[in-house]
Amino acid sequence: MQPLFGTGREPEAQALVSLIDPGTPLAGVQPRVTGSMAVALGAPGEIVVHTNYLFAYAFTAPERLADPMDAVVVVRADVDYVLREGSQWTSSSQGLWYGHVAGYGYSIACDAYERGFLAPTYRNPDAFRPPPQSDPGAYFDPDAPLPGEIGCT
Repeated sequence: MQPLFGTGREPEAQALVSLIDPGTPLAGVQPRVTGSMAVALGAPGEIVVHTNYLFAYAFTAPERLADPMDAVVVVRADVDYVLREGSQWTSSSQGLWYGHVAGYGYSIACDAYERGFLAPTYRNPDAFRPPPQSDPGAYFDPDAPLPGEIGCT
């Protein structure tokens, strides 16, 4: 994945790693994470690790915010990692790969997100509009179904 960094291809890595926008420092607290990881057998010679995590990143905030969430970014990542070993796989197919990838960024600066980076909404307040949800708390629940949209226009 390293060849994607600093090349303009950061959005391709977005579901697998979190890159903080260089112009927006994190606050002095650790990111929070909740979720699960499960291991299953895949095809012969495969082990599949399914991860379903929700990360919350707090950013250094200006003196005034319209909403406390304007300085917090939430990232949901549902990713399957596939380990392949054995003679049934060519040498170039063996090793660790990623399979199914899904997720979203919520309460996020859309301009940074489109470039593959995380930054809080106070950086780009007019672009983020939370889509109507019957349960807004679902964005903070790793067991909730993934939404169809995240709010960036």
